[in-house]
Amino acid sequence: CSTTACGRGRECEVNELGEAVCICQRMCKKRRKKPVCGTDGHYYINHCELHRAACISGRSVLIDHKDSCLKKKRKNIKPTKPAFYYEEEKKEMPSWRNLPPYELNTVSPAEEGEPTQRECTHEEYDFMKENLLLYNNAKLMDSKKSGNEYLVSIMFSHYDQNNNGQLEAEELWQAAERDHLGQLSTSCILADMLLFDDVDKDGRLNINEFYLAFSVSVVSLDKALEVNHVTARVGDNVEVKCDVTGTPPPPIIWRRNDMDLSVLNDEEIKVSQVFVDGSLYLTNVQLVHAGNYTCHAQRNKDITQTHILHVQTLPEVHVVPKLQSRAPGELAEMECLVIGVPQPRVYWLKNDEELKMGSEKYTIIGNSTALVVGKITYSAR
Repeated sequence: CSTTACGRGRECEVNELGEAVCICQRMCKKRRKKPVCGTDGHYYINHCELHRAACISGRSVLIDHKDSCLKKKRKNIKPTKPAFYYEEEKKEMPSWRNLPPYELNTVSPAEEGEPTQRECTHEEYDFMKENLLLYNNAKLMDSKKSGNEYLVSIMFSHYDQNNNGQLEAEELWQAAERDHLGQLSTSCILADMLLFDDVDKDGRLNINEFYLAFSVSVVSLDKALEVNHVTARVGDNVEVKCDVTGTPPPPIIWRRNDMDLSVLNDEEIKVSQVFVDGSLYLTNVQLVHAGNYTCHAQRNKDITQTHILHVQTLPEVHVVPKLQSRAPGELAEMECLVIGVPQPRVYWLKNDEELKMGSEKYTIIGNSTALVVGKITYSAR
């Protein structure tokens, strides 16, 4: 039930098959009285009882903002008796599959001759968003996928018709008309998201603002940290921190060569593990571990950080020949073979002092890997 949204007047329970299904609320939580009138002409002690009664009856019952039931001025106005106990309902409780789709929230037309006044309150706005999730869950969701994070991400893509990563007012109006979203609320429309959730007040919704509107983790990454270079030596243990953050903090996924490290069976990468804070830990690093590692929030690959791991080795130096004898006036040749990552630079020294290559006495061959000493004298030792 943690990933199932049921809407007002309903609650989730697990049936005998282990499936999450939505049923009418058994009872409303104890709250202070906040009487409302329903479009069925009845008086309810609070919003919860109205929505619960609508669910049980299977009829469309909306909040009558004109308070018609109070204006009748009956002498003995009594609220409809709340059915607090599940046992009072003899008929089978409706399930998610047999509830009338979206009938609960159909907008009733204004009375003839009266101007339509629309006031979108925070409560009505939250109600519309709940219905919006229910509507899109039925329309857009793949049965193999689950979770509000995935649902909200495909909702954003569905509304972002020009694919610029922003939702403008025109796109929201068109989406509401195209998907007939006017039935989801009596007072609020999709474009009201710009009034309630446009945090930076730029007249558009970016993906983080849209996620935050539905209480989905808002993911961010400092642009200066998009690429991070990490250097280590063979045999070191390395901890790499992922700088992708979110509210609330999202689970972090690490990848190498576009493969999830948590499920990768490669023997070379089995030395890795991911800590609770999302950091990657590599033990006994070898040359094969060098390369690119990426991290991103679970179900959100749009914001990704790349870590480039450089693995170095200590240089191995071999001088050939180690010892040689030459007569005065002859030439002496020697090679310095160096292996290492990165490729080491070669310097030639005599008695711990660097040789001066400007004279004709010393000649460098190749990439400083061979030295020729001309006109050998006794001082060349």
